[in-house]
Amino acid sequence: MVSQKEIADATGVSIMTVSRALRNHPDLAPATREMILRKAAELGYVSPTANDPRRNQTQRIGVLVYELGSDGTNRLNEGVPRRIFSAIQKECKQRGVEVLIEALQPSEVPLLVRNKTVDRAFLFGRYTPETLQRLNGLPVMAVSSYIECKGLPRIIADNEGGIREATEHLIQLGHRRIVFLGVDENEFTEIFHSRETGYLATMCRHGLTPISRIVRRTDGATDLAPIIKALAKATAVVCATDFLAFMLDFELRRLGWDLPRRCSITGFDNVERETGNHLTSYSPDWSLMGTMAAKFLLDHLEDIRGENIRMVVPGELVVRDSTAAPLQA
Repeated sequence: MVSQKEIADATGVSIMTVSRALRNHPDLAPATREMILRKAAELGYVSPTANDPRRNQTQRIGVLVYELGSDGTNRLNEGVPRRIFSAIQKECKQRGVEVLIEALQPSEVPLLVRNKTVDRAFLFGRYTPETLQRLNGLPVMAVSSYIECKGLPRIIADNEGGIREATEHLIQLGHRRIVFLGVDENEFTEIFHSRETGYLATMCRHGLTPISRIVRRTDGATDLAPIIKALAKATAVVCATDFLAFMLDFELRRLGWDLPRRCSITGFDNVERETGNHLTSYSPDWSLMGTMAAKFLLDHLEDIRGENIRMVVPGELVVRDSTAAPLQA
């Protein structure tokens, strides 16, 4: 059977362009469409869904949630994933599409794949490139992904831009000695590198000396003692996550620091807390991320299948009580 990739190779266009031509997409130039359709006919292309009465009638979609560690915690119960998943579920429900969830380790082959229960799925959590090989070609989209994988479409927050906004906010308040607090999670650190890049770019643009400090997470524990020593001359900290920001805030207050007068702190994620949230934090539009993910996987599967597409969701900096002008501006 002739594939869309063979048509793309024969015509010198992308697979996405071939897909659009075969579906009579309105945004494609007529001459390009005709050229592709002519070549497809010459090669004997037949749509894989041409004789399938279920085409365009996806009734079930999967959500594969990959865990880190062996505690079995369902990440969809956490703040950010829960907000994204709620939006996905709402969009699917409006279309009459059932959402099936499976939590598993990256080394496992999903039951949803083995039993051929779904024909497409979302990826949540800390998957690896090897994880994709266990999906047997199932079309997937990574949601708020930690790493990039070849041929995997993904939708992410504006990691670099969000930290740029947080750093710029502190500079506008008068801070000049600003530390970036990042995370090292081995192969899952790409997302935090992007956030550090936003900090470095902003500091350099203002002619300020960047100071980055990275902490490693070991079984959920984070040692902040070395970081606190580095804050002796700093007046502000840009944290890569709200989790780090809350931990730092708690520890500094325990040590008697007058916050935010002594040190301003910003985070990233704008997570919800039962005790309230006083943290200035960059807030990606997590609901929009879930809605966009659902729409693309349901409506534009052939446009994104196997493509290195990265969609970035916007957000805004939410300013609260954890930032203020430095004592000596």
